[in-house]
Amino acid sequence: MTLSLKNFAALLLTSTFLMPGSAQAGDMAHMVTSKVIDGYGGEKFENLKSITINSDLRYGWMGQGHTPHFVELEPMTKIHKFDLKNQRGSEEAWGRGGAYSERVFTDENGQTRMNFIEGTYAEDKEAGFYDHFGGEIRSIDVMVAHELMKQRNTVVYKGDKYYRGDLHHIIEFDMLGTTIEPTLFINAQTGHISLMQRDVPDYAMWSYSFDDFQKTKGISYAGEFVLFSDNNIIEYTKSRTIMPNRVKHAAFKIERGMSPEPEAVDNSQMSVDEVAPNLFHAGQGFGYGAFVDAGDHLIALGGYGGLKDRYEAYTKAHGEKPLRHLILTHHHSDHVASAKQALELGATLVMPATARANVNTAYGSTVPEEKLVILEDAKTTIEGVEIHMVSTPHVQSYALLYVPAAKTIFQEDLYNSTSKDSAARVTKTSLALKTQVETLGLDVEFILGAHGRKAENWSAFAAQAENPLLGHCPTRRAICS
Repeated sequence: MTLSLKNFAALLLTSTFLMPGSAQAGDMAHMVTSKVIDGYGGEKFENLKSITINSDLRYGWMGQGHTPHFVELEPMTKIHKFDLKNQRGSEEAWGRGGAYSERVFTDENGQTRMNFIEGTYAEDKEAGFYDHFGGEIRSIDVMVAHELMKQRNTVVYKGDKYYRGDLHHIIEFDMLGTTIEPTLFINAQTGHISLMQRDVPDYAMWSYSFDDFQKTKGISYAGEFVLFSDNNIIEYTKSRTIMPNRVKHAAFKIERGMSPEPEAVDNSQMSVDEVAPNLFHAGQGFGYGAFVDAGDHLIALGGYGGLKDRYEAYTKAHGEKPLRHLILTHHHSDHVASAKQALELGATLVMPATARANVNTAYGSTVPEEKLVILEDAKTTIEGVEIHMVSTPHVQSYALLYVPAAKTIFQEDLYNSTSKDSAARVTKTSLALKTQVETLGLDVEFILGAHGRKAENWSAFAAQAENPLLGHCPTRRAICS
């Protein structure tokens, strides 16, 4: 639809000053929704049965940079296949330098996740379509338009604004899969979605920007996508293409050669495991830390969120003792999340200098100097805990924690194994951990981590390291070859 100058001026005069909630605003909501449907292909879009979306992305995690100065945007390739008629979705993703290669699909039987690195699959009968695909849909404008079409009766017209020099209609609608209603900026001339915003309380304004609109077999889509968290870019497309009505049933089947995921260590309940005398591994789900009993007080290892819960579980099982220190391994936001709780418990924080900014953010203010120990030397010992400052592929400045009396290291994000009977595959990050331990001459029997209950046997880990996954495309799948 192309607006003449006369019609454009009339639209500007009549729509900009409409009161949201009025009868005219209701008519505008219907008109804008129809404009979106027309903009994305009209009848072809309404009758779309399935769609494949190929995306070459650059992807980052807030507070997760290799250094604390900025967030690196790493390559991430995704292939989405949506069976729109039956509300089924499939996503294959590859990234993180070859350490991440999986496919997730959701159908009437729940969710299945295939791990191509391990050659295994796991099923979750309780997971629904939006549990995984809600977030994925929000990053693809043609899918947002489809969700809008499904929920057209909930659209509310909010007025008009200029955006990127063009007049846009502003609407909201009840988007499935989220409790936060998105605000859409609809180009008044083309009907395309230029911008979607979702204001997440106490967190950030998420802004999804769409541009470079193209058309394949009558269906429009944005070739360019950028995701902002407040003012920070955390994801964008290098390229994106679509193919309508080409999704086959095989996208929702477990591939040949895949084995059921091996039995995992039970992490369903809060646990406090004694790994060795005076060393305890505590946590639940995918959040763990360690406690060293130093006699009349405790030292906590690892700052992943939930420290108070772990501390209370420990004191309930072994008696109350004050927490004197929390030792942080690195600056990533999820691994300094317990800093505030530690300070509330009266502990002093021990950490690399690179963690300071994120710790202050987690605390909500500047941490007093007297409650900080900044690690400056290659090796520091605090009451039986050796802290070795090393460089890893995960972060540039990392505190590797070693308890000599227990012959155990505690680490976060360098290695994780959940299998009850076998060690996990070793990637370049895990291999670097092994190299550092051997270079430092540490006598290690067990590895503890922040994301699993298992105390991994060093010999099993070392055996896996004999055949590490180091290649650019270790699984030889088409998505990365």
